[in-house]
Amino acid sequence: MSNLYFIAFFLLFLHAGNSQAYTVTQEFFTNLFSDDDIIGTANPWIISGTNIPSYKYFTDCAGVRLLGGFQILSGDPLNPAWLSKTWTNLPPHYSATISMKIYKIDSWSSDSFFIMVDGVSTQIYTWGTTTGTTDICGQSNPLINTFNPQYNEFLQTYTATINHTSPTLTLKLISSLQSWAGSWGIRELIITLNRCHLSCLTCLNASICTSCDNGNGLAPVGQFC
Repeated sequence: MSNLYFIAFFLLFLHAGNSQAYTVTQEFFTNLFSDDDIIGTANPWIISGTNIPSYKYFTDCAGVRLLGGFQILSGDPLNPAWLSKTWTNLPPHYSATISMKIYKIDSWSSDSFFIMVDGVSTQIYTWGTTTGTTDICGQSNPLINTFNPQYNEFLQTYTATINHTSPTLTLKLISSLQSWAGSWGIRELIITLNRCHLSCLTCLNASICTSCDNGNGLAPVGQFC
């Protein structure tokens, strides 16, 4: 190995060590959040749908608080409920990791739940009348719950890392629910970015820059700034 390549490899090793994770958001982990934390912040959630209430966008389910939930984020034939939020001025990065807990509540009949990032669906879950084995919240009518197991709840944990480089990220959550008898909610949302090296303007990964933020060109060997 020539000295040039040895030096390049050594610099690349040091370069990779200067990348770091960046937390975009970490929300809805406690049981104390309220409407002020949902729509009263400088960067509020957008909540829309035919059956959306005018206030109180949270519910409690089996001792934990949800954004949305029973009869808040529910279905409609023309305009089912959805959530959306956009984060801006993100640092240079090459991927994003998104995780959350999703609660399927009450009656779903082969309806789908969509997780969308920047207008593109990254995950689709389809839940039916047999999804879930325990009734923990939602419809309180004991006769309905006893004789219709479709009113059971189901907890889905979602974690995924996707390619992402834009300085903005928009997360949208929506279902295909047609009836108000089904609802959903979320909690424990975390979004983190896998950052480029601090000298990169854009990059392919933590070690390889594609452009530099200091006006300099890329190094001839190793693609770092």
